Amino acid sequence: MRLKPEKRKGQHFAIDETLLQSIVKASYISTEDVVLEIGGGLGTLSEQILAEKPRRFIVVEKDPRLAEFRVASFPAHPMCK
Repeated sequence: MRLKPEKRKGQHFAIDETLLQSIVKASYISTEDVVLEIGGGLGTLSEQILAEKPRRFIVVEKDPRLAEFRVASFPAHPMCK
């Protein structure tokens, strides 16, 4: 499935690995944290966050096509229920 950001919705998909790692590093995520990601998009930041093994991870995605993509992309992860 090829998904493009909808500019009218203000969507921008962060895909630069260095940027994503910088965001996560600056967040100081620990295994005791509950992390909330608003507008999870394609899941590139989510993957970086999950690598830090937070206690709980919640993603809110308003766009139905992205929500469907996310459910299909992360089905086996224990935090994806």
